[in-house]
Amino acid sequence: FSSDATVEIMTTKQRKSMKHLNIGDQILVDINNQNQPIYESVYAFIHASSNGIYDYLKITIDNNFEQPLIISNIRLIKSQGFYAPLTLSGKLVVDGIVVSNYAVVANHQLAHFVMQPYRWWIYFIKSSSYSENIHWYCQVLYNLVEHINKWLFSIELYDGSIIVSNI
Repeated sequence: FSSDATVEIMTTKQRKSMKHLNIGDQILVDINNQNQPIYESVYAFIHASSNGIYDYLKITIDNNFEQPLIISNIRLIKSQGFYAPLTLSGKLVVDGIVVSNYAVVANHQLAHFVMQPYRWWIYFIKSSSYSENIHWYCQVLYNLVEHINKWLFSIELYDGSIIVSNI
C-alpha cells in the first residue's frame, strides 16, 4: 500500500496513514456478523519504505454493499512509498476496503497458512522491524511456489484477478 493509504486505529477511531503506522498499532481488520469492528495488532511489515514512487491500482466502486460490488473505474496511478503490514488474521481494512496482507497470491487462506512459520518466527524471536527488502522467508516461499506452479501447471503465481469487498 502507498504512504497515503489509511487504516483505522482502535484507540482513537481516527485514520492513520501507512507512513505513520507502527508495529503494535491496533487496526481495524474486519466487521463481525454482529456488525462489531474487529481490531488486531500490526505485528510486522513484510517490507516498508517511504522512499520512491511506485505503481498502484486505484479501484473505484459505485455502491457501499458487499454484494454485488460495481467497479466503475480502475486506473494505474503513481504514489509515494510502499508498505505491507501484517496482522494475525492476514487481513486489514485499508481506505474502507477489507484486504489481504498477501499481495501476490489469489488464495488468501493458502497464503495465510504458509505464512504461519513466519508468524511464529516473529512471535518467538521477537524480531520485527521495518525493511525495504522482503523478509527472506517470504521471498524464498514466493520463489518456491512460483517455480512449482510454472513447472506443474505452466501458470504464473498471480493470475491478475482482483477480489473487492468493502465493509
